[in-house]
Parts: sequence; C-alpha cells; structure tokens
Amino acid sequence: MGISRRLPRADEERTVAINKAKQELGTVIPAEITVTNATKVRLLAMYLAWKGANDNIQIAEFAKTTATALVESTKETAAMFIRHFIMVFNMGVERGVYTAEQRTFFYLDVANDALPAIVSEADITLWGNRIIDGDALRVAAGGAAMSNPTAAEVGTAFGNFNTANIDQEVKTADYKAKLLVRTNLREDADAVILKIWDETETFYNELPAETKRDKCRPWGIVYISDVEVTINVEILKDGTTAPVDGASTNLAESDTTRVANSAGMLQFKTTVADLVTLITNKPGFVQNTTVVNFVPGQVLYSVTVMLVPV
Repeated sequence: MGISRRLPRADEERTVAINKAKQELGTVIPAEITVTNATKVRLLAMYLAWKGANDNIQIAEFAKTTATALVESTKETAAMFIRHFIMVFNMGVERGVYTAEQRTFFYLDVANDALPAIVSEADITLWGNRIIDGDALRVAAGGAAMSNPTAAEVGTAFGNFNTANIDQEVKTADYKAKLLVRTNLREDADAVILKIWDETETFYNELPAETKRDKCRPWGIVYISDVEVTINVEILKDGTTAPVDGASTNLAESDTTRVANSAGMLQFKTTVADLVTLITNKPGFVQNTTVVNFVPGQVLYSVTVMLVPV
C-alpha cells in the first residue's frame, strides 16, 4: 500500500490546513515547534489574512442571500399588483367603466381580455412600466381613474421590486469581490502550507514512517493511501439501541460531512491513511469524537457512535 501526502485542493481544505497549523503552533512547547521563525511569521500573517477573507465572504454571502430573498418577495408582490390591475381594468371594460380601446395605452389587445404572462423579472419590468406610463396617458386622454389597485399602488410595488433588485445586484457584486480576495490569496496560502509541511516532515524525518505521520498530522498534513476504505457509522442514543437520525458526522482529515438517515446510519468512503477522526453532532446531544485506526489490508469498518443527551 502506497502512502503519500495530499496538499489542499479546495479553499475549505486550505482553511483546515492553515487553522490546524496555527492551532498546533500555539499548543506545543517551543522545543516541538517544527517550523522556522520565518515560516512561523508567514503562517501567522496568512492565518489572519485567510480568516479575514473567509469572514468577509460569510458576511457578504449573508447580505447577498438576504437581498435575494427580498427580491423574490417584492417580485411576487409586484407581479400580483400588475396582474390585479389588468384584471380589474378588464372587468371595468366589461362593466362599461372603461372602453376596450383604452387597452392600447397598455399595449394590450383591444379585442382580447387575456392576462399576459407575468412571471419573469423581465415580464414585471415590461408590464410595470406599461401600466405606470400608460395609465397616466389614458387618464390625460379622458379615461376614468383606476382603483383597487391604482396605477400609483402598482408603481409602489414595482418601485420596491426595482430597489430590491438593484440592492441585490450590489450585494452580489460585493460577494464576488470578497471571493476574489480569497482567490488572490491562494498562491501565497499554498506556498505557506507547503513550507510548513516540508519543514514539519523534515523535523520528524528520523522517526519510523507511521510515527512520523502521527507527529505531522496535528500540523495539518493529510496523508492518503492508494486503497479506498469504507466506514459505516451507526449513531445511537447512549445506553439504548434507539437510532439518532439527522446527526451530522464530520471526517476531520478530509473535512467531509455526512448526515445520518432515519436508521441513524451514514457512510464514508475515504483514502485517508492510517486513521480518521469522526466528529458527530446533533442539537440536544454532547459532541462525540471517535478515532478509527485502520488495520493494513482491511477496507471495511463498522463504527457505533453513542450520543449522550445534554
């Protein structure tokens, strides 16, 4: 079985690698610090820059998501007012309050009272403007004023939608800008991580291979093998055989999360070498950490996690 280290391939893995190295640096005694002072300085600077970028992304994503939800809400309201305006106007035509010819002010078919499709944002923009502009022209030409809703009420709903849409565009642009900041840090982050891993492995290079890997993992180094291992996890309430559905388990070495089904079961397939750390959580229960040590040649493992209620 061949074992090698795997450098981060995604930003989440970079975050794990940087955080673990920073945590280990602050935990070990000076004699066990595996990196040079220069690398230590680079690590601390990158930790702050990377964390700052991630924090800003989270804030921007929340703002973007909130703005998107408001767009959807105001979009539905605007579409409703536009549909109601046209429906009420057509009913007024049927009652003789308005003439069929006045439909031309809204670019509606004079001989047809069918409701146009008002679904997309483009539809709302098109028909919102037609109603606001057209009704002013219609009234100026002697047409009776509309009510329930008025063109002004349509304009308010349409304006709220436009305002929300513009805000959402601004928030989306800001979110993309925050992502770009982290993207621009990747090259330097990868260089720092590589330096930490190289110096740490050199620090322990006289130890047996398995012991060296055990010493290096706390610094964030991930080792993989050329053999895939399957881990079946059963999550039970402590002291019973009752399954805990909906509990989430994170495989720390690859930062992979699975959620238990109604039978309290979940599964991982991984090439992480030697061992994995399973961290299981569910509201109302105490977090459980389980380490699974792999046996050479064994590719299937069954693990029972007992969650203790709070």
